[in-house]
Amino acid sequence: MLSLLGMLATSFIICVAIGPFLIPFLHRLKFGQSIRECGPANHLKKSGTPTMGGIMMLVAIALSLAIWGDMTPTVIIAVVLTLGHAVIGFVDDYMFIMLRCMAAIRVCGCQVLTSVLIWAWVIMYWPFSF
Repeated sequence: MLSLLGMLATSFIICVAIGPFLIPFLHRLKFGQSIRECGPANHLKKSGTPTMGGIMMLVAIALSLAIWGDMTPTVIIAVVLTLGHAVIGFVDDYMFIMLRCMAAIRVCGCQVLTSVLIWAWVIMYWPFSF
């Protein structure tokens, strides 16, 4: 229990430390979210908010796992699935920002890619769970 609290506190501290540097850096790279004007008016204030903020969380998770984590097979599977979803999010953000593709990865595409991740986990982990 203490290691879980330590991981949580370490991840929080890392995010608080990295955030003030990463967010302006993403602003300079023009990795801001564009908001459609046909949506709610209160969403317009979010225009320019950087995407790819998950990078900050992935760094925090990786560092706190390196410090506190016990790399059991269950933890490794969770890390691999997290990284797989991070790749999906990165590709989606990259296509949206760099390629100006408004519907970068459609919802059904995200569901298919998530299903592939889940089935990969089932195929790899299921034989070892018994």
